[in-house]
Amino acid sequence: MLENYNTDVEYIAQHFEKKAIKKLKIESLINLSIKLNEFENAEIERLMLNLKSILRKILDNEPKQYRIYRKEFENLKKIVIEEYGYYQKGSIIEKHIGLGLVFGIAIGASLASTGPSFLGVGIAIGIVIGSAIGTRKEKEEEAAGNLY
Repeated sequence: MLENYNTDVEYIAQHFEKKAIKKLKIESLINLSIKLNEFENAEIERLMLNLKSILRKILDNEPKQYRIYRKEFENLKKIVIEEYGYYQKGSIIEKHIGLGLVFGIAIGASLASTGPSFLGVGIAIGIVIGSAIGTRKEKEEEAAGNLY
């Protein structure tokens, strides 16, 4: 798909601090490019090249590039999920924790009628259940080879 993409991104990344590399999820971008190397998709290639260009602009301290990078990376991840069913490590757990939080608030609100302290209990229960479900689903996807 994109020859030398990984080495180009790694070269750019070595000029960033560790905190910025983690914030930009550069490791995930590299892993994704390795995963997609065997496929041909013009839209994905365009987005990945755009991300590499934005990384260079961030390195040159151009303003507002972090926000643009995150938006483009989210677009790329959506397309990859739709086209190939590949997920970023941790994203399935995050999604299910969020859903658990929503249901936990609902459970806590119904329990809060008996005592206000039960609101926190409901939230905690929801997060634990969401985390457990997300972890199980992420392990299934990992076993299927659908994580990057």
